[in-house]
Amino acid sequence: MLQGLKIALQADTGKWFSRCSGCQQTVGNNPDTITVHIDSPVSGHPYAHFDVVDVGNGKIALKADTGKYVARCNGCIVNGAYPDFVTVHVDDPSLPHAQFTPELLANGKYALKSDTGKYVARCRDCSPTSAYPDTVTIHVDDPNTAPHAQWNITFIIPPLSYLQRYDSIPAENVVDKVKLINQGAFTDWKGLFKELREKRPIFLTPKFVLVSLFPDVQEVLSRSEYFSVRTFATKMDPVFGPCMLARDNTEHNWGDKSVMRTMLQLQDLPIVRKRAGEIAKSRLDEIAKNGKIEVVRDLGKYVPIKICGDYFGFPGPDLETMYRWAKATQDDMFRNLTNDPKIHETSLQAGNEMRAYLTELLKQKRAQTVTTTAPADVFTRLATTKFASDIAFDETKIISHMIILLVGSIEGTAQIITQGLEQILKRPEIFTKALAAAQANDNQTFDKYVWEAIRFNPFSPFLVRFCEADYTLAAGTPRETRIPAKSIVLAGVGSAMFDGAVVKNPDEFSIERPKYNYMHFGYGSHTCLGEHLGGVIVPEVIKQILLRPGIRLIPGDEGKINYQGYIPSRFVVAYN
Repeated sequence: MLQGLKIALQADTGKWFSRCSGCQQTVGNNPDTITVHIDSPVSGHPYAHFDVVDVGNGKIALKADTGKYVARCNGCIVNGAYPDFVTVHVDDPSLPHAQFTPELLANGKYALKSDTGKYVARCRDCSPTSAYPDTVTIHVDDPNTAPHAQWNITFIIPPLSYLQRYDSIPAENVVDKVKLINQGAFTDWKGLFKELREKRPIFLTPKFVLVSLFPDVQEVLSRSEYFSVRTFATKMDPVFGPCMLARDNTEHNWGDKSVMRTMLQLQDLPIVRKRAGEIAKSRLDEIAKNGKIEVVRDLGKYVPIKICGDYFGFPGPDLETMYRWAKATQDDMFRNLTNDPKIHETSLQAGNEMRAYLTELLKQKRAQTVTTTAPADVFTRLATTKFASDIAFDETKIISHMIILLVGSIEGTAQIITQGLEQILKRPEIFTKALAAAQANDNQTFDKYVWEAIRFNPFSPFLVRFCEADYTLAAGTPRETRIPAKSIVLAGVGSAMFDGAVVKNPDEFSIERPKYNYMHFGYGSHTCLGEHLGGVIVPEVIKQILLRPGIRLIPGDEGKINYQGYIPSRFVVAYN
């Protein structure tokens, strides 16, 4: 929704939002009100066209063909069913009641939130003096469950696309070119990458390269000799030491990862899932009296931190410290795009504290006498394994990999639990089906709903790689492109999962997709070490939430995910 657009709004009836003069009896001199009665917003119906004016803070004003603005009007309609109707009477778009926040819904339609927090909606027989049955009021609390508060938007004057805007910026103005694409990548990745898939699937900018098609993304992620992870080393090495996360084709990738896969045994997965469910259920029970839960911290992070203690054998000194360690390291390694030295120093401090704590804990693990036949935790397995003299997996490496388990399992798990839950709750029909699978304890079916939901808002829309040498991507195809050495490459895993050439009907929600359509845990040699653990923990936590009676989104701002950058910081849902 950008300055300079002219739009028309179509209601759920198929008719259009229109200025109508003298069509309702008003209080005061406001002859122009809004009704829903036009069959088509053609050029002969200018009263169904509205100019979008950007008034800041994500809000817009709608300017009618008369030059006045659409506004909430309290007590302005004689005998109206609701106090607030929509009229066209305001001269100044800076007035709060003439400003609306457009919200894109899961079904692709828009809702318009007024300054009262309620939403603009078609209202049948709500104005007894109206010339038409459908008028427009402001009375809906939750547009997701109210089709009459959902509007299709048609652009009478189409907006410029990302590429049209990018091409219109002079070549020498690198800052604005990069700023535009950065903005799209972090705030509208679906829109940006959709256009790139169709028009420039391998897009070279002055600062980075975006790759958007499924086969090309997998080519980048499977050619580690050309597309490396070396850029992560400067922030990871001081915390972990040299490690597989910031190396390619080394003993760290081959030997160390093999050791850790041996410790994270697939036969543990039923135990881990059961424990995750128990932790989540207990946590939900604790706060049931509130009728609400903040998902990100109180469940999304809480459950994996408890798993870190119970299964990894790394409980930490206390819960708050574990939260702090996980966030400090993630903030620097994956989010500190400006290389803020304070953020880096906080990460180093967290790393030093973890290493000191784990050094003492390792001594205890090695000294303890095993008195049970139950499976050992991962740290105990590492501590008590006697490696051959020529396998270099010493105390330093054991501690480093325990730190990796914490850093890699908390923040990311919380993010996809949060985003997956929201995507299901936003789709009432999908929620009903997913709930039925959860109630039947049909994990195989339920998990498909979770991973398909996360496809619509994945952990990250792209993975970062460094081009080690000149490389021709998609060689032999019409789109083949030479990637210069030293380029930063953004492999669009989120975009790839919407590539219609591979993913059938990508805009539809379907649980019948083959697993290879998904890249939630990456692809290639750097596929997440914890993919199988995440594969049971994430759906089990979401399952326990959905099983709560009356689980639902909260209307208004309170019920939306709050983000810091692209990372969820707060998400409150309600239940009985």
